[in-house]
Amino acid sequence: VSTTMAVNLLEDWCRGMEVDIHRCLLVTGIPEDCGQVEIEETLNGVLSPLGPYFVLNKIFLREENAKATLIENPENLDFRLH
Repeated sequence: VSTTMAVNLLEDWCRGMEVDIHRCLLVTGIPEDCGQVEIEETLNGVLSPLGPYFVLNKIFLREENAKATLIENPENLDFRLH
């Protein structure tokens, strides 16, 4: 997914679901055959340091032949390096 396409998808998805874009992450490139449990296990391993998060939705991106998921963190996300 190109950066522009990913940003547009994130903005549109957040607007459509009425969630704050500053509290959301977009994960793309998830293999089509990856199931819900595998997605959640993988995300938990990577995202658990951010604190609690919720998988809001997932879609299939035909152009990429892969899935994408929208994740919300109820706390403010801070991606600055410390």
